[in-house]
Amino acid sequence: MIGLPRKSGKVDFFSFFALTLIGYYERLHIRTMSPLSQISQIRQRIARLVRQRQVAERRLSGRGELLKGTLLEVRRTCGKAGCKCAKGEKHVCHQLSASIEGRTRTRNVPRKYLTKVKHLTDNYRRFRRSRAEWVRINEQITDLINQLEVARTEEDFSNEFMRKKS
Repeated sequence: MIGLPRKSGKVDFFSFFALTLIGYYERLHIRTMSPLSQISQIRQRIARLVRQRQVAERRLSGRGELLKGTLLEVRRTCGKAGCKCAKGEKHVCHQLSASIEGRTRTRNVPRKYLTKVKHLTDNYRRFRRSRAEWVRINEQITDLINQLEVARTEEDFSNEFMRKKS
């Protein structure tokens, strides 16, 4: 499967730029080909994207539970004068932050649920990435179907009709 290379969870800009240029080049290259070659190339690209979409759909149809939000590690002071946090060594707590009904909500996560919450939020993040990939692939398929329509459409039917009649 062709995907965007990632560096620490973020899309590598150079790779994104390179893939964009490759897609642009492919579209230009297809326009300069003969109509039959053009149609064949477009069909091959659609078939490749359909296979990629099936992979994304398998990931989307997984049965794992999801938890919307981001797990944060927060360091804070308690305010007690004799505590270690007053000397600079802050207390560590974990919070779940999520947007609910348009507002960001934050909840403390007890240590005993930390592993479970991390697992569920990771599942949610993977699900959202797969969903975005599925949408992107469908947009590309739609673009190629539009190109296929253009490639298969006769420019001027009246001229073709007149030639066959004579």
